[in-house]
Amino acid sequence: MPRFDISHKVSFILKNILINSAGKRVALVEIFRRAAKELKVDAKVYTADVESKTAPSCRMSGGSFVVPLPTSEDYMQVLQSICLGYNVKLVIPTTERELPILSANKDIFAKLGICIFVPDYDFVMKCIDNHQFDGYLETLGIDISIPHTHIDNYETLVDNVLTRPDFVENVIIGHYATFHS
Repeated sequence: MPRFDISHKVSFILKNILINSAGKRVALVEIFRRAAKELKVDAKVYTADVESKTAPSCRMSGGSFVVPLPTSEDYMQVLQSICLGYNVKLVIPTTERELPILSANKDIFAKLGICIFVPDYDFVMKCIDNHQFDGYLETLGIDISIPHTHIDNYETLVDNVLTRPDFVENVIIGHYATFHS
């Protein structure tokens, strides 16, 4: 697989990075650390989690922070304080529950020179809402129908496949990377 020189696109972002809900995402931390080293960019990879003392990725990052749940009233304030205090320029969410609040507030962070790696709020909500997501896939010409011999009904498909966090996150991140790179 050919390697592409993207240093001109990412060197400005690779100052300091914060990986949210880092948990067991050790590989993700390592990927960003290795990328910074290969690009010869002096960047630290920080992690944040509600339980940063026990999260494996938090133990091997450049520093870790305890953050409240995204549903907490002070979540955005805590996140902003971390970013400003540690010169974080890129925030990478890793769970579906963070996406709505981060996408709704990404413009506030952008004004501070901080990129939150999420698509626009409307797109996030479209992917989270089962019916909107189905309609969106149809506009792309993606047929998600499954023969009734394999599944009882559409609602079972939506409940068991399309709403799995890893599926939704991959669609959202894939969309963002495709249209914003």
